Amino acid sequence: LEADSGRVGTDLLAQKPKPTLNPQLVPFGAQGPAPHASPAWEVRHHQEPAVSVIIPVGPEHSELLVDALDSLIAQTCPSWEAIVVFDNSKPLPSHIYPWARFMYSSGGIIPPYEPKGAGAARNVGIHAARAPLLLFLDADDVLRPQAIEKMLAEYAAHGGYIYCDL
Repeated sequence: LEADSGRVGTDLLAQKPKPTLNPQLVPFGAQGPAPHASPAWEVRHHQEPAVSVIIPVGPEHSELLVDALDSLIAQTCPSWEAIVVFDNSKPLPSHIYPWARFMYSSGGIIPPYEPKGAGAARNVGIHAARAPLLLFLDADDVLRPQAIEKMLAEYAAHGGYIYCDL
């Protein structure tokens, strides 16, 4: 159905039943009443993340970054922050992922004149991190949905360094 005016569009929307929304997936700005007779939508914040996920992006990896960032959104544990450090001059537009912090290996928002290497990019991410724990993720890596949850559980149980290769 198409509408050729605002009035017709409003009438068409009023005719459609509103879907039942999943409060675990729906952002705070979603339409509809809050779930469970709550006065407001539950909104997660990332003020105090448990894990800073640092993703260096090399010259040929900008296009692969999308999958790495999408795998963060799919995490069952929401207590993380994403820091993307470009070691190239081809950044992904930051408005696509407004919840991630984007910077360059030069340490700021100005592109570097030449790549400094993944190690330098990781160091910039470390200095920007707010969480007490770090997770280094390459731009061509994808996390399974329970990865951060399981790594945090192992860290809580045993401490030390948690390393996985899957």
